[in-house]
Amino acid sequence: MRRRPAIAPGALERRLKGWMKRGYRAVLGPRLYERLEFRRHLGFWPDLRHPKTFNERVSARKFQPFPGAPVLADKFAVRDYVSSRLGPGVLTHLYYVGRSPEDIVFEGLPARFVVKGTHGSGPDFRAFVRDRSSLSRRQFVSLGRNILRRRCGAEVNEWWYRQIPPNLLGQK
Repeated sequence: MRRRPAIAPGALERRLKGWMKRGYRAVLGPRLYERLEFRRHLGFWPDLRHPKTFNERVSARKFQPFPGAPVLADKFAVRDYVSSRLGPGVLTHLYYVGRSPEDIVFEGLPARFVVKGTHGSGPDFRAFVRDRSSLSRRQFVSLGRNILRRRCGAEVNEWWYRQIPPNLLGQK
């Protein structure tokens, strides 16, 4: 029987990259870090004081008071906002919301579903399960714990993720 790796392929590299980015940010300070990352990704220097492009506005927003940011970034809390604006019919069906993957009735999940963290974004905060029968309950619980353990925001100057309590969403 072939052993599976203890962590998903690429996960260690992503963790190391996150640690390096947080250290890089700590040395440079958040504003200079943001400007350098912007330049690296988009090829021009941003004007964060008088933003004109969409990308400049997104970057500048990270340094302005925006009390609604934690609610809009929280994958569960934003559902109330969306429902109040567009109606509940546009939302996907939730099978689970909570902090304990052990409490999820694994056998009650559909054959295909998504599990994701409410407290971040990116590949470390979600898993697409295309066939539940190919996943054991133990693997599923481990996957949920890994998502809950991960933190987001510091390496990209997105302060609002620190204010979101970690939860798991199971949805179709």
